[in-house]
Formats: sequence, C-alpha cells, structure tokens
Amino acid sequence: MYDVRNYDHMDVVVCAGVGGGSLIYANVFLEPPDEVFADPRWPASCKKPELTPYYAVAKSVLGSRPIPSDVGDPRRHIHKTKLFQTIAKKATKDSKLLDINVFFGNDHAVHHRLASSPGIGSGRCKPPAPIAENVSAAATTTPKTRWT
Repeated sequence: MYDVRNYDHMDVVVCAGVGGGSLIYANVFLEPPDEVFADPRWPASCKKPELTPYYAVAKSVLGSRPIPSDVGDPRRHIHKTKLFQTIAKKATKDSKLLDINVFFGNDHAVHHRLASSPGIGSGRCKPPAPIAENVSAAATTTPKTRWT
C-alpha cells in the first residue's frame, strides 16, 4: 500500500489505495472545535452554529459511534486501544473512544435505518440536493481547509 523512496535531499512516502477519505481519516467522525471556526477566513454561513445541525444529520446517517465494548464478546477486544487507555491513565490523561463510521453488526437500530433507506447498496443513494450538499460540507470540512 505504500513505498518509501529515498533521494539525496529528501525522503518520500508514496501511497495508493481505494477508499478515498476513509484511508486518510480512518472513518473517524469529529466535529471541529469552536476555535477552528473563529478564524475570520471562514464565511459567515460556515460557522459552527450554522453547521452543527448538519453534523448531527451526518452522524446519524453514518451511524457514527465508538467501537462497541468488548465485554462479553472477545472478538471485539482491540489490544492497541486497551494499551493506549492504560498508558493514558498512568500519565493521568483522559482518553476517549472517538466516534467512527463503521457498521459493527448486531446493531439493529442502525442496520434497519440503513437497510430501509432507498438506494443503499445500489449506487443510486442520493439525498435531495440541499441535504446532500450540506451534509457533505459538514462531514468533510476540516480545520486544514484553505479558502482562496
């Protein structure tokens, strides 16, 4: 999936993969903190209060939630997660599982909502334009966005 190339004056990591943003963001669903929108380069229509409802819609549609507990299901045990939590605790730091956009199965509420949506799995799933544009903007805008 990646290749490291060494040159005289620089090293380059070259990657290729199928999946788009999920390869970069690892399906993590984060709302930018308030200070991100304090930057005056953001248009007035793209401030946190205006986008908050769309983050909620995107989170609901994507079924974003933390990894389910591994209690009672050893298949869900993620060693790296437990190790990170242990290290954070020893360093007296808080750790929190982030919401991710992954269907874990055995979640009938999310599964039913997705399965009953028209077009799911057919490649024809497209909400009405105003919703699609706003959800897309809310779901993909990151603090590193540059306005030119």
